[in-house]
Amino acid sequence: GDAFVRIYRTEGVGAFFAGIRAVVLGAGPAHAVYFGSYEQAKWLLGANEGDGHHPIATAFSAVTATICHDAFMNPLDAVKQRLQVHGSGYRGVVDCVRRMKHEEGVRAFYRSFPTQLLMNVPYQCTHLVTYEFFRKTLNPSGRYDPATHLIAGAAAGGLAAALTNPLDVAKTLLNTQEHVDQRVLAAISETAAADHNHAHSHSHAHSHNGHQCNHSHHSHNGHQSHQSHHHHGHHHNHSAVVGVKNAVRIIYRVSGPAGFFKGMAARVMLTAPATAISWSVYEFFKHYLTLPDDNDDSALPRS
Repeated sequence: GDAFVRIYRTEGVGAFFAGIRAVVLGAGPAHAVYFGSYEQAKWLLGANEGDGHHPIATAFSAVTATICHDAFMNPLDAVKQRLQVHGSGYRGVVDCVRRMKHEEGVRAFYRSFPTQLLMNVPYQCTHLVTYEFFRKTLNPSGRYDPATHLIAGAAAGGLAAALTNPLDVAKTLLNTQEHVDQRVLAAISETAAADHNHAHSHSHAHSHNGHQCNHSHHSHNGHQSHQSHHHHGHHHNHSAVVGVKNAVRIIYRVSGPAGFFKGMAARVMLTAPATAISWSVYEFFKHYLTLPDDNDDSALPRS
């Protein structure tokens, strides 16, 4: 609640729709890729056979759909998140794409891709397995039932969003690190310094065993001076969060365990109705376009 109020007061109503153009551009084609690859994988893996549950086949189908979808959508997701950061200075989608490519290179669009897959694979596995379970449990006949798709979609999306929130926080940090506050910048530098000191201490301890005491003491003093100088430069130059592991460590350093659950309520509130609508629309067109369903009689109208 406080976050919504602060955004409204500082940035106005338009802030709630920042990045919407990037979403609109990619949402249609990305969903077509997602559902198309999911249905094809289900058919190939036998998830449509019989009336029972097939969680393993469904999970592997979810992995296939996730990889196809994220390869298409990840660049647009990175642009959307940049546009949503307060004070980012981007004038729109095109300006954001041009500046990201010019200032950071093409890799900037896929910086969070491994994290995206790491988060979305468990998310989509949970989402799709849960959806198929509720769909078959609430409607064993398999015939078209809008209420079933709405309830199953909302339950599946909400549960999956809650379980994968920690990785969503890490992904957001990776995508928006150029605009983080001073506490996070300090944590980035402290984490880099800790890694450097740990590696250097291990190296020095190893070399120390092969030298005499006086020589070792002299070398150690000179090396400390060199280390201090090198560490000073490292502290100022290392400002990028690289990889999921570093992102997790920085989030924990700044906010503790609670940091991984920030935004979870908002994420569930956003995801549950979105997945309910998505599945309802998809199942509607799937039924009325008479596409094959899990059961041979599912394309028949309800009596």
